[in-house]
Amino acid sequence: VSKASHLIAEGALTKSVNTWTDQEGAVTVAKGQDRLYSGYNAISCFAAGRQGGEDKLVWMDADNVYANGNIVGTINAGSDMYARDFDDKFYFMGSDDDKNYLYDGDMLRQHGALQLNDYKTSNTRIDKNTGSFAVTGITNDTYGLISVASHSLQVGEKFYLDGIVGMTELNMRLFTVLVRTATSITIDEDTTGYGTWSSGGTISESACGLTGTYSYYLVPTVRFTDTGRVINGNPRGIIFDDTNKTYTSDDSWEAEPVTLEPEYKVVIDVSFTPVFECSGTSGVDYEYGLRIYRTKANGADIYVEHEYWHGDAGFVLSGGKYFTGSDFYPSIPYRSTVWDVNLGAVYLYDYNANSVPPASTLMTLVGQRLFMNNVDEPDRLYFTGLHGTDYVNVNDNLLFPDVITGIGSAGSVCVVFSSDRMWRVSMLGGFPDIDEIETPVGTTCGRVMTTTDVGLFFLREDGLWLTSGHERPTKVSRQAFAKINDPTSISAYGDVLYVADSDTAYVMIN
Repeated sequence: VSKASHLIAEGALTKSVNTWTDQEGAVTVAKGQDRLYSGYNAISCFAAGRQGGEDKLVWMDADNVYANGNIVGTINAGSDMYARDFDDKFYFMGSDDDKNYLYDGDMLRQHGALQLNDYKTSNTRIDKNTGSFAVTGITNDTYGLISVASHSLQVGEKFYLDGIVGMTELNMRLFTVLVRTATSITIDEDTTGYGTWSSGGTISESACGLTGTYSYYLVPTVRFTDTGRVINGNPRGIIFDDTNKTYTSDDSWEAEPVTLEPEYKVVIDVSFTPVFECSGTSGVDYEYGLRIYRTKANGADIYVEHEYWHGDAGFVLSGGKYFTGSDFYPSIPYRSTVWDVNLGAVYLYDYNANSVPPASTLMTLVGQRLFMNNVDEPDRLYFTGLHGTDYVNVNDNLLFPDVITGIGSAGSVCVVFSSDRMWRVSMLGGFPDIDEIETPVGTTCGRVMTTTDVGLFFLREDGLWLTSGHERPTKVSRQAFAKINDPTSISAYGDVLYVADSDTAYVMIN
């Protein structure tokens, strides 16, 4: 321009401030800043993503969590809060209560399963001499009618039947009272083709009908009413040698095996206080529950004995506690009695499968697994199970030779950083496979990274780097990002990559 300005046609060169000219010559004024929301004083973390088919902006202002300008819940904010999107959720880390939190579009809740850290058993016992009634007759009918002189069974109660002469098909079996009178019990059993009753028979009230050695476990549950999803907590063993005992998180949670005979009655009275941080209203937006499981004699299979949900008969909330049972004692806010009944649902998780997730400052999602660090054990990488990102086994962690400073995802692998090293972790075979990536490159800015279809971008003080998760990382556009001195954020949207430090923002187009 300075040497041949006479060759420039009039109007061919235009100086433009906050405008641009398109190919047709139309001048457009830049929009400048758009203030979407205002009135905040202490925004500590921010994330953006897609949720439920719409763009979502979430952030924290003091203890309040906002989504597109609306308060969705509160978190006891720490001094180093961090938010990021994953899947269709938003994840919050760094709270003062050492919990991580999820916002799923409907509610804000703590990450992980409801734990039963404290519970009280009252009159939990094995009755070896249950009430019994002599049978005086049984009809051959579509619904068998059992005659007795008198009884105290109610509709819906279980009983064990044995000692019958003639209609032996009913011996050594459990039945449920379908209809009752003062001197008869009707069962849901077609006895028309059975033998004819001639004599004998003893009804054992509320008996278990089991022979052998068994163990019982309590499992706290929470169910979300919008989706119906149920999250199981850790199983806690029931001990029968103390009928009135308070158990705390410091006690052993192993169950006490008990030897049963068919006429025995198993009585489990439990009270517990649920502790689960969740927005919304308990009993409306989410429900607390309790499942009681029983192992078989060999301990290999576990079956659901009974389950209660908020509002069920025999599962009463009083004074902030739940009780299981048919009796109510003023000194015990919740009380219920569970009879041994096999509902047939198999419980497969191991003892530690549903433990409390570690307090984290870093996380990433690879496939269906969530990988996270532990602020109390900075050289360990934890990961969730395939049955859901809320299930963390305390034994499912990998020990690294250095402090973990960053966690990201690239394709099917998790990329783990220290300040000057990198590792790839693959779970494709179901077991962790870890390899070190041969490079002196690491990062101290573990939150400033993003995953795209070309790999994992991570920003350091010396510029922008890219890794596929398998080969050593390469530096991207050395000249463009040469002045990065305080890596702040990086995100991708379509073919555009946004990179920023504390002073400058960059846009990189693929």
